[in-house]
Amino acid sequence: MRRIVGAVLVPWVMASRYPAGTVLPGRAPCGVRAVYQSVAVPYGTLVTTMLGGVEEVTAVYSPMQLQGGTYTVAVTRKSQDFYQVDQREIFIRTAYCYEYAYGESAVLEYKVSGEDRLVFGEP
Repeated sequence: MRRIVGAVLVPWVMASRYPAGTVLPGRAPCGVRAVYQSVAVPYGTLVTTMLGGVEEVTAVYSPMQLQGGTYTVAVTRKSQDFYQVDQREIFIRTAYCYEYAYGESAVLEYKVSGEDRLVFGEP
């Protein structure tokens, strides 16, 4: 029984040694596919999907260009690989990102040449 308790406590003790704002081990940065701006549409707006279906929508997401740089943001996960910058109509589409963020601080590293990433756990 002691081994099980010790195994459970060790990761907590190790995690508590890191200063605030440190990216913890196992929290790999997420690749960023694109940044979008939300455009509200009137109630009842329809769109055609890639497969030819027709769906009713509440918003349309348009790609936007950012200046290259580093941005500190708070984000909330809206769906798989889709995060909203809190209190903004800006959304970040990631690649294989498994962070279940709700108002979580992150750093968006945006380079005009590509290799953009979203790093969670930053100050």
